[in-house]
Amino acid sequence: MKSFKVYSFLLCFLLFLNSKAQVSLEYTVHIQSDGDKQGWVSSGMLAGKSKKVKKAIGNVSEGEGVVQEFWVEDGDTKRIEGIKIRLKNAPKGAYIEYRAHSESKGWMPWVRDGQLAGTEGEGKRMEAIQIRLGNLPNYKVIYKVKFECTKAKCIAEQPFNDGESPTEWSNWMNEGDVAGTVGERRRLSHIIIKLVSK
Repeated sequence: MKSFKVYSFLLCFLLFLNSKAQVSLEYTVHIQSDGDKQGWVSSGMLAGKSKKVKKAIGNVSEGEGVVQEFWVEDGDTKRIEGIKIRLKNAPKGAYIEYRAHSESKGWMPWVRDGQLAGTEGEGKRMEAIQIRLGNLPNYKVIYKVKFECTKAKCIAEQPFNDGESPTEWSNWMNEGDVAGTVGERRRLSHIIIKLVSK
């Protein structure tokens, strides 16, 4: 009987923990000629033309470590054309909204919770993004983008192949800030978005 009570307590505790799952976000990008092949990535992960790698942390062979998968740039900088972002485990009424500045279209309307910002299948580069949260007062969203670099300094400092354009990372931006460029015809190639506690 005692073991049944312990088991019942543990089961109730695990159900309680599961019901209080932490709020997070995930996002996916539509990439030039690759589409949505990368799939959804979690908060803080790289989205854009990337490859998945595995890295051992600790001594895995002796059971004292883990193997983690994550995305890294693969050197082939293709343009991002669209993006979808959504919250997970968010309280009722909370949302994330975002908008894209796209080639020849300018700023597109704000969209929310997994809707497409930018374009798919039109061959239009995304040049900038703004992201903000609604009704989620204990969190903030920060983000940065990698975009085409046209500055002489950037070009001089980065080796790149003929036909490629050098790129640079923006600083971390806060909610509502513009990440990328407007009116400069510079494409985004990668993005990292993080949901952090205040």
